[in-house]
Amino acid sequence: QARRVFESEHDLHAVEAAIDQHYYGRLLNQLKKLPGPDREAMTQLLGVLIDKINLSWMVRYLFAYKLSSSESYYHLILSGRYLKRNTLLMLSAKESFEELLESLPEQIKQHLMKCDTPLQMEQHLEKFVRLKARKHMKCSHSIITRALGYLLLRECDLNHIRTLCMGKKHDLDPGLLRTSLGHRAGAFSEE
Repeated sequence: QARRVFESEHDLHAVEAAIDQHYYGRLLNQLKKLPGPDREAMTQLLGVLIDKINLSWMVRYLFAYKLSSSESYYHLILSGRYLKRNTLLMLSAKESFEELLESLPEQIKQHLMKCDTPLQMEQHLEKFVRLKARKHMKCSHSIITRALGYLLLRECDLNHIRTLCMGKKHDLDPGLLRTSLGHRAGAFSEE
C-alpha cells in the first residue's frame, strides 16, 4: 500500500501516513478480539494516542505543507478517542491554527488552551497522552492496557533521550533543548 502511494504521489509524507493508517487500522482490528473490559480500556488509551497523531498531522498538513482540507483529512486515522470522523472533517476545514484549536472538543481543548504554536501544541498533546498512559498504568483493571501505558511512557522517555543525545552531538543550546522537550517551569508537574 505504501509503495503504491509513493509511486502515484511521490510524496514521503503520504507514504508515512499510509503506513501509519495501515498499522493503527490493523491494531484497532486486533483489539476487537480482546474480551470486553480489555477491549474498552485499550481502545480508550490507543484512541488518545491516535488523537495526538491526527491533530499533529492535521496542523502540519494544513498550515505547514499547505495541503487542502480534503487531502489533509484523507491522510488521517479515523478512529480516535475524542476526534471522530465528523470532528476531523470539521477541523480540517479551519482556516487558521487558532481557529482549529478553538474548535476542538473540550476534553482536548482544555489541555491546549495556552498553546500559541504548533510545537507547544505537540508538547501539550504529548503531556496529555502521558497523563492518560500513567492513569491507565496505575488504575486500569486490564493488564494489557497497563502494559501499553508503560510502553507509551517508556517510548516518550526514549524519545527525550534521543533528542538530548542529538542536541549534545550538534552542540545545541541547552535552553533550546529544554524548550523543545517542554521543560519550562511547571511543565512536568504531573511527574
